[in-house]
Formats: sequence, structure tokens, C-alpha cells
Amino acid sequence: MADLVEERRLLWANDPEKNEERCKHFRADYGNRIKTAKYTLLTFLPVNLFEQFMRVANAYFLLQLILQLIPQISSLSPITTALPLVFVLGVTAVKDGNDDYKRHKSDATINNRAIDVLRNSKWVESQWQDVHVGEIIRLRKDDFVPADLVVLSTTEADHDCYIETADLDGETNLKKRYASEPTREFSSAQQLSAMTCEVSCNPPNNRLDDFDGSISVNGEKPLPISNNNVILRGCRLRNTNEIRGVVVYTGNDTKLMRNSGRVRFKRTHIDKQLNNLVIQIFFVLFAMCVTLAILSGYWERTQGERFMEYLNRQSDNPNQIAFLQFFSYLIVLSNLVPISLYVSVELIRLAQSQLIGLDVKMYFEETDTPAVARTTTLNEELGQIDYVFSDKTGTLTQNVMRFLQCSIAGNIYGKPAVVGQPYTGFIDDRLHRALDSRDANVVEFFEHLAVCQTVRPEKTDDGELDYQAQSPDEKALVEASRDVGIKFTRRTGETIELDFFGERRTYGLLNIIEFTSTRKRMTVVVRDPDGGITAYSKGADTIMQPLLSQASQERDWPAVDAHLHEFAKDGLRTLVLAKRRLSSEWYEDWAKRYYDADVCETDDRKDKLAAVAQELETELELVGASAIEDKLQDGVPETIANLMRAGIKVWVLTGDKLETAINIGFSCRLLKSEMEPLFIIDGKKFEDVEQQLRAAKDDMAASGREHRPFALVITGQSLSFPLPPTMKERKEEVVRNEDGTTTLKWTPERLQMQRDLEALFLDVCSQCHAVLCCRVSPLQKAQVVKLVKSRRKAITLAIGDGANDVSMIKAAHIGVGISGLEGRQAVLASDYALAQFAYLQRLLLVHGRWSYLRMSVFLRWFFYKNFAYAWAQFFFAFFCGFSALTIYDGVFISTYNVVFTSLPILVIGTLEQDVSARDSISFPLLYEAGPRNFYFSRLSFYWSLLRGIFHSVVIFFVAYGAITLGGQVDSIGQEAGDYSFLSTTISVCLVWVVNLELGLMSRYWTWLNFVTLIIGPISWFLLFSVLYTWDDWIFYFQSPFFGVFLHSMEANKFWAVFFLTIGVTGVLTMVDFLARTYFYPTPVDIVREKNRHFGKEMVYNKAV
Repeated sequence: MADLVEERRLLWANDPEKNEERCKHFRADYGNRIKTAKYTLLTFLPVNLFEQFMRVANAYFLLQLILQLIPQISSLSPITTALPLVFVLGVTAVKDGNDDYKRHKSDATINNRAIDVLRNSKWVESQWQDVHVGEIIRLRKDDFVPADLVVLSTTEADHDCYIETADLDGETNLKKRYASEPTREFSSAQQLSAMTCEVSCNPPNNRLDDFDGSISVNGEKPLPISNNNVILRGCRLRNTNEIRGVVVYTGNDTKLMRNSGRVRFKRTHIDKQLNNLVIQIFFVLFAMCVTLAILSGYWERTQGERFMEYLNRQSDNPNQIAFLQFFSYLIVLSNLVPISLYVSVELIRLAQSQLIGLDVKMYFEETDTPAVARTTTLNEELGQIDYVFSDKTGTLTQNVMRFLQCSIAGNIYGKPAVVGQPYTGFIDDRLHRALDSRDANVVEFFEHLAVCQTVRPEKTDDGELDYQAQSPDEKALVEASRDVGIKFTRRTGETIELDFFGERRTYGLLNIIEFTSTRKRMTVVVRDPDGGITAYSKGADTIMQPLLSQASQERDWPAVDAHLHEFAKDGLRTLVLAKRRLSSEWYEDWAKRYYDADVCETDDRKDKLAAVAQELETELELVGASAIEDKLQDGVPETIANLMRAGIKVWVLTGDKLETAINIGFSCRLLKSEMEPLFIIDGKKFEDVEQQLRAAKDDMAASGREHRPFALVITGQSLSFPLPPTMKERKEEVVRNEDGTTTLKWTPERLQMQRDLEALFLDVCSQCHAVLCCRVSPLQKAQVVKLVKSRRKAITLAIGDGANDVSMIKAAHIGVGISGLEGRQAVLASDYALAQFAYLQRLLLVHGRWSYLRMSVFLRWFFYKNFAYAWAQFFFAFFCGFSALTIYDGVFISTYNVVFTSLPILVIGTLEQDVSARDSISFPLLYEAGPRNFYFSRLSFYWSLLRGIFHSVVIFFVAYGAITLGGQVDSIGQEAGDYSFLSTTISVCLVWVVNLELGLMSRYWTWLNFVTLIIGPISWFLLFSVLYTWDDWIFYFQSPFFGVFLHSMEANKFWAVFFLTIGVTGVLTMVDFLARTYFYPTPVDIVREKNRHFGKEMVYNKAV
């Protein structure tokens, strides 16, 4: 089937037969119809039920129901399991069906949208679903784009158009696209129909920013087309009257649909614990059933003969009876793992997610942005974070760039940043004088800023220029050149226009080699107004320095390097500017090779482009360096300090240089004076990094007695050594030997060395309170998160705001996106979205801690109440000949988890608080309970089970003892000691005891808690007063316990057992609670006690 792999997409405009044949050959989408719905009317029921029974819990209860249909082993009516199972399946099916109905409606609406298609030399209105690969379509202003297309022509003079990509990547700023060069003059239907056009491009993929191709028109040589010539499905045409384009990808092959796959499902630590504990409960259930089955066989063998005339025995063989009784008890005790567990967990998580979004203290009024929980499955994980990995720019900082200073010809110009002072511009007296005298070096510097950019100028309503840039840095640089009198005014596909101190200058735009996270630089090649050709480059200092000519490195670099260090100490972002004058002959030769690399259709196209670009970006002459300020967001230092006080280890990963990163680290309180001397790892070789890490480890061991906090700073180059290589690197990276041969770099010996260094690195970092990684790439950010996540078995959170943070956000257990100025890619990839970094402490220390507490209380109580229920049944087996007779009425079995005990735990699981939000932030040490699994560990789980067993002992034996040891006649002379009386007494005591136990566990009371806590116990009296009292003239059946309710209510013994059971269990619970609080107080107990004795204000003031 190798011929079915489409290695390169080829299509021909106006040739549907050829396009259809090729698409069918590669099984690619030819039409544009999409289908996101999962079901049809015929498949909904079977497919949905199949999906639901793929869940272990549902399959388990289906098995229970099947067993109950077998009379030989079931003492219960199948309805006791069928009703709750059907309810759960029905609720889920209704939700799934409603969601799929909405998908059907959405699909129909989208597929039937109108679009103009060129057919038979005329524009014909068609539907989106009828658009095919290779067809030419026409879009008008504000139209949505139906398929991925290459722009052929536009109505704009500059052959460009504007699109909005909000539905694609969340960004609301407009982006510019250009018509392909050979077709930009084809505007009429006749011209477009008459042309022969062949497009070659990469096959369908999900990379939004990756499109490599070429276009050939009327047999001429192919010209390259890139992402700048392509508009994707989901975009919207803006500020452009009309465009024409040829469709390259349709239907499920479009990039939008390729990115609409299933999101990786994340499971919390509690989920994993819960699954393990449920398995243990199954073993307990199995052991109980085996025990009772064995005892049943023994009883049948020794006592059964005496009861043969009373019992309807299924067999005379004790072993066979014991075997059947095993399944009978499997049914009777099935509520050890109730079906309502998983439904209740999801309801609580949904409510907690809504509370996060409704928190006004995480609402950012300036941008009208609330906090958003984009998932409902990870809330309690927020309360168990061990590591926070944070980006810097736009996450810790405001991402509002202000040009402050620059280094030009050995001089520093501009005003230094002054803390607390408003921004008043950067032009100081020296720069003013230099501009007045038209200093050649200064003018050259700001000319460079105005030319080397990809900014788009737009005129506002008042006639002023507003620059639209993909990066705030670039906008600040262009605005700086404007402020000195070199104003960037206009851009076309072929030119850049400047207002050069009042004189209009036009530069011919020859090439743009764009910035990437790998290259860390960009280059613009232009034809100057004087006819010369110049390449303008800018980038990071570590990247640009090796690209300078030898003369420039010796003459110019030392002064700029010193200035860069000064800028970095002030926490400023820096860029190095350089240029190169090119001869026409050299440029033409280079441009041809660059074109050949651009239109080549091999897998290594990007590598070839980078290699050719590298030829241009050498022998550069240094122009200067820029310094831009990016201020910290409000509350960042306090937030980081509080997170670290909570025991969370904070790592900041940034692309800034070492000095800048350290300065920012101190500014945001990641680094503190008591951490000095910092451990700085900046080795450029494997051996150097290993030596520095070992020295750091030795210093930590030597100074361990001082108990000072440690901090480590590591560069991206040094970080590359302890990070494990990717599979691609293992297979492809080679080293050149002295004899000229090459061998694979990652030999088994080298891999072992890397693993040893990795272990050493993690060992050192685990002893550090803070880690600062500088000069790191987006890939390294994700690798660091994965390394800590997998090797330290720690729960990680990554927070960032830009596209370069997406891989890190996806790699962490929890991803948080900052809705900042770098688009919304980070938000779209995240689990939670915040407007400001400062809100992170409230998300973790308040909502995270509360969510973990609430889920822990819920699970402990849930298993407690079901063990109390099941063990009473277990004890009853010893008094009914191990016959699997249930101690509970069938109606009670069906309603115990759904009616009598459901509401209060849902409320407490949503609203419970052990301390207030203010105390949670004032005393961050309280957070440590989460990472340490204090509230829901194996020990606390087992203690809850033992408590349930103990309470079942009290509930059963107090009732049984009162009936068998006390008088058997009630106040009116009727017998009060039968099975139905025992069943009724135990069931009402069980409901009241478990609900009151929950009330004693709760520490936060509202009217809703009180009401729901009373509803369950009171509803028992309301339900059974009707069910056990009225005859079958009201109901279609008569309960076997008919008349028992009134009989029990009139018996003094009933009330004596009722109050004695509640009193004994309540007193024991209170004694346990008071003893643990007095002798083993937790930090929460101490805070609550201080609040009671000293008042909240005093405690809060002492904390801050």
C-alpha cells in the first residue's frame, strides 16, 4: 500500500477529472463535505451503549444486573440494579445525544453555506460541500473561507488581502496575505478559466504555519509559494473587497479539521489513586463473598438438614449451594462500589470549574477577561502541584515593550529605566544632538530598525499610523525609528516606503528570511534608493556575534558586548543589529540558489533553505544593539514568593541572556539575596557542565548545615547536555572522526553518560528552591517539563502566553495559558486560562487546595458510607443461615445512594472550606497538604473503611441486641422483634448515622449544607411512611414490609435503638475528632484556633 502515501500534493486548476482521479488514488478528500457528528438515528443507541459499557464501572453493574436475572443466585429483584443503571445510562445518553444533535445542526449549517465557484467560465453560486480540489472560488469582504486555498488575485492595488484567524488560532489581529506572483493580474472569470495552473505543495498536515509549494502558470517556470500566499479554512476575509483562490485542501484534509482531533485526556493523581483503591475494594468484596460462600457450605452441611421443610433449596449438594451463594452475595454486596460514584465525581468537578470562572478576584477588568476552566477533570490536581514552570515574557512581564536605550558606535544613547517613574520617551540630550547633526552611525541604526521588520502600517480614523506587528518587540523598534524622524509609512509585496526626515524613500523588497525559534534572527534584503543591495539582520547576541566579520568582531564587538551586559543587568531585552552590502553579481547568484532551495520538493527543503540563508548571513558589519524594557506584571513578586512559601518549586524558562535572566529573577523574587552565591551552569562542553554540577552538589552538601536556600541558573547550551536526545536525534546525529569518517553520536556508552549527567542534574535541582533556565528554545522548555515529570514523579504545572510555550503547556500535567498580547495559542492549548500571572496563586492556593480537600472529603465519606452499608449485610449473614437474604428492603437498596445520601455530599464536595480564601493565601504552608497526599492517602482511605466497619457494628448489633435481648412486645402488646422490624430499624439508623457523620466532618456551613443534610434522613420517613403504609389500591404492588412503618413508629424499642445508635456513633466520632485536634493538630487546626482566639484580622496581619 506504499503507493497510497501522498508524498506531494499536485493539483491542476480547471481540471476536475484529473484532480478527482489523483485524490481517489491517494484516498484523499476531493469534496468539501465535513462530518463531525458521531451518530445517526440508526446507530445512536447501539454505538452509545457500546461506548458506555466500555467503561469498567458500567460493565460491572451490567454484569450485576445479568446475575440478578438468574433466580438460583439472586435474592433481589433486578429492578434494584436496573433503575440506577438505567438512570445513569439514560442521563449520559441524553447528554451525548444532545451534543451530537448540535453537531449535526452545525455540520448542516456549514456544509450548506453559499460560495461562488468558477465553472464553465462563469461564477456560479454553489454550497461549501460541493467545492472540490483544484476549483477556483471567489470570496467577498467578511466571507468565511470554505477550504484551504492559494490566493490567485485580489482587488487591492498591492495584490494583498487581510484575514482574521480568530476561529483558527484565537488571534483577533488581522494578518496580511499576498496573491501569488504569476496570477496576481488574473481577475476576470475568462482570464482565470483560460489559464493552465499547476500547484505542487506538501501533503495535508496539521501544521498551521507550514506551507511549502510552488505554482506554475501557462507552462512557465514554477515560482515558490508559502504560508503568506495561503488562506486556511476557518479564516474570514476582512478589509478586502474580493479575492480569487484555487482550492488545495478540502474537507477533513484542511488544516482546521486536521487540528480538530481528540485532545489528550489527562487524569489526575486522585483518579489514579481511585482506580487502584477501587481494585482493592473489589478484592475486599471478593474476599467477603468467598468467606460467606464457604460458611454457607459449612452451614448447609451441618445445619441445613434441620431446615429443609422451610427452605426452597436449589440443591442438596452443600458445595453447589456454596458456589451459588458466592454469586448471590456478589449481588447483595455490590454497593461497595456504587454506580453513583463516578457520576457524583463528574458533577462535583463541573461545579468546581464553574466556581473558578465566577471568581471575581480572578477577573481582569482592563481587558474584561475572567478566569476560564477549559477542563472539568483536573481541579483537584491544582491542589497537588510540586513544580511550576513559567515563561517570562508576557507571562511574568506585561509584554508592553518600551524602547529605552541603544548602543551605537561605542556610545550608549537613551534614558535608563527608573523604577516608579512614568515613561517619558527615550531620546536624551546626546541622542538629540546626534540626530540634529545627522550622525551617520545613529541614522544608520534607526534606518535599520525601520527597514528590517515585518510590521504592517495602518491608518487610524484620525489619520495617524498604527503599527500592527506579530511581536511587541518589533513594534517598539519601528516606533522608536518613527520617534526620531525615520517613519515607516507603507509596505507592498515589493517595496518598503519610509518618511526619512521628511524625504520619501522607497526600498525594493527582495527577500525576507523570517525569524524562527531555531534561527533566533531575521534578515531583510532590500535594494536601497541608491540602487545598492543591502541585507539587514537582527537577532540574539549569541547568534549574531559569530556571523560578524573578523574586522567587525575585533573593532566593534567589545564595546557593544560591554553595553549588552549593562543592559542585561538592568533587566532589558536586547537585540544586535548588523548589515551586509552585497554586489549585484553575488546577490543574483545567491538568489538563484535560494529560489532553487525554495521550490525543491524534497523532505530536506527547510534544511537547504537554512543553509543558503546562512551563506548570506555571514561577514556582517555591526550596526549596534537595542535595549527594550518589559515591566513585570502587578503582583508577580508576591505571587512567586507565596508559591515558594507553599513548598512549590518554581522554574522560570526564558530566552533572555544570562545577566538579564538573573536580574529579572531578583526582581520577581524568584532569586533572593540569601540564595547567593548562585550556582551558575554555563559550560559549553559536556565535561564542563558535569564538573560544574558536581561542584554545585559538593557545595550544597558542605553548606547543608547552614540551611540556606539554593538556586541554580543554567543556560540553554548547558541544558542540552543533561536533556535526553529525541528519537530523531538518536538516529540522525553523527560526529566526524579524525580520519574524516562519521559515526552515530548517540552510542550506548554516550547514552549512559547522558543518563548519568541527567541524574546528577535532577539531583542538584531537587535541592534548589528555584531554577532559572535562560537562552532556552521552545523544544527545551517542553523537554525540561517532561524530564521532571517523568523522573521525579512530580505533578507539574506550566504557564505561558505565546505560541512558543504551547509544547511546554501540553507536556505538563496542568497547562495554564495567559491571555496576553502574543495571541491565544497558549490559551487554546491550556487547561486553565488566566489574564494575569498574579491570579495563579489564587488558582492554586485557594481553588486548587479547596478542590483537593473537597474531593478528598467526598471520596473518604463515600467509601465510608458504603462500607457501613455492606458490612451490616455481612453481619446479618451469620444470623440468616448464610442464605444471601438481604437485611434491606429492595426499594431502600435502589435509593440509598441516589436519594438518601446524594445531595449533601454534592454540596459539601462543591462548597466545603476548612479555612477562608484569605487564610489560604496568608498561610501558604497549608497548601503542602496536597502534594503530601495528606487528605486522601492510603492510610486515610483505610481509616475511612475501618470507621465504616465500626459504625456498621454499632448499627447492626445495637438493633439486633435490643430485639433479641430485650422484651419482644411493644407498648400495645404487639410483637416487635421480627425480620422486617430489624430491617427497618437498621436502614433508618444507617441513613441518619452516615449523614450526621458527614455533618461532623464538614467545617463550612451554609443554609444549603443544612437543608441538604436534613433532606436525606427526613426523606426516609416520608418515603417509607407511604410505601410501607398504603395498600395496593394506590400502588400497583404491595411492599412485603406493608404495615411495618407504623408498627415501628409505635414501638419504644425502635426509638431507643435509633437514639442510642446515633448517640454512640456521634460521641465516638467527636471524641476521635477532638483527640486528633488536641494531641495531633494540623496546620489547619492551628490557623482555625488562632482565628477563634485572636480574630481573623490579627492573624492575617501577623501573616503578612
